[in-house]
Order: sequence, then structure tokens, then C-alpha cells
Amino acid sequence: MNEITKLASFFNSSFEFISLIVYVTIGIFLLLYIRLFRIEGECRYGRKIFIAVSFSANALVLLLRQILDLNWPESVLHDLSSFLIMMQLFYPLTFHLQSVTYKRVNVFKLIMNTLIPLVFANVITTLMIHFRIVVQPVYLIVGGALLTLYIVYRILNHTCSYCIHLFSLIREPYGMKRELFRIVLVITGASIFIISLSNILISSVNSLMSPSLFIVMVLSILTTYRIMKDERGYSIDYNIISSEEKHLISPRMNRVEDYRQNKLKERLEEYFDISKPYLNKKISIKDISKVLFTNKTYLSKVINENMGVNFNQLVNSYRMKEVDNLLKEDPHMGMKELCDKSGFGCMATFVVAFRLNKGAPPAEWCKKNAQNLGKANKDMDNEKKS
Repeated sequence: MNEITKLASFFNSSFEFISLIVYVTIGIFLLLYIRLFRIEGECRYGRKIFIAVSFSANALVLLLRQILDLNWPESVLHDLSSFLIMMQLFYPLTFHLQSVTYKRVNVFKLIMNTLIPLVFANVITTLMIHFRIVVQPVYLIVGGALLTLYIVYRILNHTCSYCIHLFSLIREPYGMKRELFRIVLVITGASIFIISLSNILISSVNSLMSPSLFIVMVLSILTTYRIMKDERGYSIDYNIISSEEKHLISPRMNRVEDYRQNKLKERLEEYFDISKPYLNKKISIKDISKVLFTNKTYLSKVINENMGVNFNQLVNSYRMKEVDNLLKEDPHMGMKELCDKSGFGCMATFVVAFRLNKGAPPAEWCKKNAQNLGKANKDMDNEKKS
């Protein structure tokens, strides 16, 4: 048993050292990235600041654990410390889940209410293990249970917000495809929590600390990469920049903004072509902005400036393309059925859109073009047979 304990201690120490290097690196990288974009004129980077500060705090606690002697594996404090460090390492990942929901957060309150208590608890338990301070088990159990319940509540709060957001995308294949990484993050994190806690409660040796630490470290690296990848597609909301500040934006930032608008336009067109959300009669720009991970104000700006139409005109143009396809398949389709299948909410809107697009009311236009529609239908049948 002593040999197993020594081996587990060795691997834990090695993985903690590697994790320390990783968290120092990504913490400094994110802080420099945020600082760079502040200089260039970007704003509202509170969420990224919190994640960067959290990773830096992780590095601080891991550094303390490397400096001090923690060779007291038989202590209950050792198991409590292992679980607390895992919660601290995983907390910024759950915050990343919540950050994609666009739910308003107060970064200062999060630091004061969650991050500082976690760091303080880890520092205190580390010092107690180092100095081998004996505490009555009942106090450790009660204090550890209360702190664990509080942190788990904060983590579940972030995770549940993300799950609610995910549920709103469940019928959108395009949105769900973009969420595969974060879905894996939720499943992996939940598994680590359950398995680690079970191991601490059942086993006398915390043998799963090393693999759990390695998995969370890899997830942290992937999360940092995903943050940078998403940033290329996210937008600057110019409504939060005053008119006096807009002239300070450099030509480089204008090029970045043009690139982001073009990328968002491409994602919008891809989403409309693949998922056909315009067939939903209750479609709204708010729903589309959620799927594309932007806000409705910026999406409206991109549609207006890059497509020359407003959101309703864009949706109706796609619905009219659907009308053309339906008429090619069945030239004798009734107007009411045509209206319903193309996504229009009522006949009045359908007639107005049809007149604007074709220059004539639906019935009149179909009557004039019946011969052409019939020919197009025959050509489609011949293509299918061949």
C-alpha cells in the first residue's frame, strides 16, 4: 500500500507540474490577447478577462502546491484538497459554457463570490497539509461539504444556463454541429466530477487525481483554442461604442470588422441553405442570432449593409425561392398550399411578397407562366429518370 501511495504521489506531482506550465502559458496568452485588443479599440472583454484570471489563479495554486511539501496522503485534508483543486481547475470551463448564452454576468461579483473563495480554500488546505495541522474530522466534513455544495451550485448554474441554451438549438442541426465540443465538455466534466468524488469517498488512495488532472488540462487547452476560434467569427457591437470613439478605430480594425461581417454573412447564407429556417412561420431575427452566436442588432446591421435588405425582406426572398421550387415540382399547386409550404404566415404577406418579386399577383402570374412551369416540370422528371 505504501508503494502505491508513493507512486500515486509521484504521478500527481508530475502532472501538477505540467499543468502549472500549461496554465501559466494560457493565462499569460489570454491576458496579453485581451490587452492587445484593448489597445486596438476592442471592448467588453469581461468574460475573457474572467477566464484568463481564473487560469492564472489555477497556476498560482498549482505553484504553491509544487513549492510546499504535501506528502501527507493519509490525511482527510489531502482528499479534500484534491477535490477542491479539481473544482477550481474546472470552474473556468463551466463559465465558458455559460458565456456563449449571452446571459448578462457581473465579472467582479463572480471573482468575489466564487473565484476568491475557491483560491482561498485551496491555499488554506494546502498550508494545513504542509504544516500538518490536525483538525477534527467533523469540522472538515461539514466545512468541506458546505463549500463543495456552494461551488457545485455555482458550476451547475453555469451548466444549466448552457443546457437551456442548447435545448433552444435542439431542432437546428447547424447550431448543434457548432456545439459538439461544448457538449463533449459537459459530458466529460460531469463524468470527472462523479468519478473523482466517488473515488475519494470509497477509496483510501486518491488514484484518479492524475488522469483527472490531465483531462481537465487538455480541456482547458481546447477551450482556449475554441475561444480564439470563435473570436474570429464573433462581432463587435458598434452600438456600445460612442460616436466620439468610432473615429479612433484604426484601418486595421476596419479590416477586421469587414472580415467578421463577411464571415457572419457566409454563416447566415450557409444556415439558410442547409437548415431552411425561413420555412418556420414564426422565425425571428433573435432566434437566428442565437444559432449564429451573435446578437440581433449586429446581425441586422450585417444584413442591411452587406445584403441591401432588412431581415424580413431577406426571409421573404428565400421563401420566394422555395415558391419557385414548389411550382417546378407541381405547377398546379393551390395558392393556399403554396403559401403554407413556403413558410409565409398568411395569404396577405404571400401576395405582397409575390407581387414584389414577380411583378404580378400569384394567380395571374401562374396563369401566364403555366406553359413554362409545365415544361420545367417535365425537364425535372426527365432528369430524375436519367
